[in-house]
Amino acid sequence: PALKSWEVKERKEVPLYTVSCTFEISDFDELLRVVKPGHRVHSELFAHPSTPDVKWRIRVDPCGDKEENKGHVSAFLESSSGAPQDALVSLSSGGKKIETDGLHPFTKQDPAWGTGRLLSHKDLVYSQPGLFAVTATVKYQRGEAKTVPSKPVATPPDFSELLLSDKLSDFALKVGSVVVK
Repeated sequence: PALKSWEVKERKEVPLYTVSCTFEISDFDELLRVVKPGHRVHSELFAHPSTPDVKWRIRVDPCGDKEENKGHVSAFLESSSGAPQDALVSLSSGGKKIETDGLHPFTKQDPAWGTGRLLSHKDLVYSQPGLFAVTATVKYQRGEAKTVPSKPVATPPDFSELLLSDKLSDFALKVGSVVVK
């Protein structure tokens, strides 16, 4: 049967995975007294059970990742996979939360995302005396796109209305025997 204009029969879908980890560091006050900027502490590697080849870890620099961030806790999420991976990331500690502005590309050359100034030492909040915690949440897609049936969509009265709408949509345009995606 012929397709009606703008009728969508199927769409591509890639699985979305979410994984979180809370990294707790005991005796944090002692670390603040003895380490210098650039000293790093890493969590264990963690991964979503469905994608064990995509590994992450949290990195904390208790006295800042460099001299200019001294007096602050730096926190980063690192990808240990080596393969390129785009992800949405949030890091939180003591009521402060930072998030990526969209997908962050983790690559072999740039395997980390975070901030040199997550919290000032004056603003540290401990869940228990001396116990500092940082939570990372990562959302990413992995795997091959699979074709799934699409729900019917309303046909716009004309092409200009579709272009001016704020709804994002992937579509293919067939001109003669050529399909443009």
